[in-house]
Amino acid sequence: MQRLGVLATVSLAGLFVSSSVRAQPASDAPPPQAPQTPKQAEADRLFAEGRDLLSKKQPKEACAKFEEANKLDPLAAGTKLNLGLCYEELGKYHTALRWFREAQARAVESNLPDHEKAAKQHQVDLAAKVPSIMIDFAGAAPVNPQVSVDGESIKPGDFAHVEVDPGHHVILVRAPGKKIAREEFDILEKTTKTVTITMVDGESTVVLDPGKPRRYAAYGLVGVGAGAWVFTLIYGITKRNAYDEEKAKMTPEGVTAANQHVKDLKYIGTTVFVVGAVAIGAAATLYFTAPERRTVEETAWAPVIGPDQLGIAVSGSF
Repeated sequence: MQRLGVLATVSLAGLFVSSSVRAQPASDAPPPQAPQTPKQAEADRLFAEGRDLLSKKQPKEACAKFEEANKLDPLAAGTKLNLGLCYEELGKYHTALRWFREAQARAVESNLPDHEKAAKQHQVDLAAKVPSIMIDFAGAAPVNPQVSVDGESIKPGDFAHVEVDPGHHVILVRAPGKKIAREEFDILEKTTKTVTITMVDGESTVVLDPGKPRRYAAYGLVGVGAGAWVFTLIYGITKRNAYDEEKAKMTPEGVTAANQHVKDLKYIGTTVFVVGAVAIGAAATLYFTAPERRTVEETAWAPVIGPDQLGIAVSGSF
């Protein structure tokens, strides 16, 4: 479904209430439209809410509505145009330019000349505002570098010209045989700058041992179990000697004392032995089910700061 906002001017100033109609070729009688799906109906509702928020000068909230609408109906050129418009108002010119480019491509596919013209005009207006950087390396460039700006992957062929939004950014670079390089920079609109990355030899890997606590607990339980068995052995020998001594007296009191030693060994010795066996069994379970050690690429954490966002970009292996 195409969300066709009313175009009062090419600059999208008149992109207000939308109507969910499909683009149709010129003919004497337009073909009947297919019924709306629930997703398209929800996308229309979100689009209308976004337009209302945009008219109230709330571009950040409007962008959120348009983003949701675009997920439900990614073929709507009108939604993409409005995404470009709200991000432009937020000063995120690179993001806005990307949406206007998508809107133009979709408008061409849908035969929507007014939308195509509006998207082209906004690209022209934004082209001079969008800042860009050139990514360079101190010394020889590493082999097969993996570069990202604020978590967005950059192809090597684009290193000479990377468009970004005005504000603060973080570049992360990974390459075989090199430690992860992290470079922060700030940039204003209508400016270009070169960001030089210094790579250092080394491996950006760390050893993760999630099973270490389990193995340590297993070692502790082995100690408890072994101690219990040693106690049982010593206690048993002691009670056996005491039994023999009392039994040798050949008196009623000696027989009673000997029988008591037997009972003590039966209940106390056996109980402690069982406790030791359970501890050893639990130790074996913990040890053999503990996750193995593994070597992974070091994770790099980078703050992402913008006019309407605050977060963290993460680079690494998980």
